[in-house]
Formats: sequence, C-alpha cells, structure tokens
Amino acid sequence: MSHKERRLRLNGRDIQHLAALAGEWLLRGATAKDLREALTDGLPARVHSPAALAHNRLTRKMPEPPPFTAPVTAPQPLRTCAGTCDRVFRPVADETKCRDCRQDEAQAAHAQNRSLSHGQGPLQARWA
Repeated sequence: MSHKERRLRLNGRDIQHLAALAGEWLLRGATAKDLREALTDGLPARVHSPAALAHNRLTRKMPEPPPFTAPVTAPQPLRTCAGTCDRVFRPVADETKCRDCRQDEAQAAHAQNRSLSHGQGPLQARWA
C-alpha cells in the first residue's frame, strides 16, 4: 500500500496490529481492491498518523458479515466398519470400511500385484 500511497506509510509493528482487521475483511468476502479503496479513497492532503487512520477506516468501513448458510449436506451417520476391526466411523461417502482397514487392504493388494508383476504366479509367490 505504501508504495502507491506515500501518505499511508506503515512500519512493521503497525502492519502487525492492522493485519487482524484486514484478515477480518477478507473473511467477510472483501477483496484486496476493496481494502485498498477503503484505505485510500478520500485521503486528506496530510496524514499525521497513518496507522491510526488505517485502523479507523478498517474498523468504521468493515463490511457486514456474510449471512449464515446452513451446511448443504448433513454428515453421514456413524457406521460400524465391515473390515476386521469393528470400529465405528463416520464415512465421507459410501465407504463401508474404516480408513485403517481400507489402507491395509490397499497395501495387501499392492504387495500381491507387485509379486505377480515380477513373474511369480500365485503359487510361486507363496513359496518365494
């Protein structure tokens, strides 16, 4: 900001204090352009305290919070794992096994595919 508008030169400590306010603007859906306009539009010819002016403008011109919107989908109900562990878990989609059982199953399948790809049939892989 201070590169384009010399009247708003801020030091590192000032920037740290104002960062939370700027972050709140962004959380409320404002863009960098919105922030820049709020800070620079209609600046007086002489600014005595750039940090105080920026704090005042960021506070006074803060956009309204976005309206609350309910989650689009409700979370899946808890489910008992169909694998070997019988854990209770909350599936993201239509999983029937918990993460650990799916991971164990994938590792076993990978190991089997690896042994088969090295020219060993199922019987040779067992005796190797």
